[in-house]
Formats: sequence, structure tokens, C-alpha cells
Amino acid sequence: MNWLVGLPKAEMTKGGVKGHIKKLYEFGKNTRHNALAAAIDDYLRDLKYSDEDR
Repeated sequence: MNWLVGLPKAEMTKGGVKGHIKKLYEFGKNTRHNALAAAIDDYLRDLKYSDEDR
């Protein structure tokens, strides 16, 4: 939830939204919760967040 709340603010920070999405990717990659990791992967896939963006 905190990640979603910070999204509008990310538009005005260094790295912008792309950097903010990368934080979500890293969180999903490092979580122990399989369902959460799968949900993050699905979300990033829907955004068309590719391997080149990571």
C-alpha cells in the first residue's frame, strides 16, 4: 500500500515513476510470499515492464 501512495510523489523525484516501479520489482523479487511475488509479476507484465527496464 505504501508503494501505491508514493506513486504520485515519484513523478517529481529523481528516477521518477520508472525508478519507483523498479523498487516494486526489487520488492517482488526479494519477498518470501509467493502470492505477492506473483501478483507483482502480473502487475509489471500488465504495465509491459520488460527485462530491459530492470
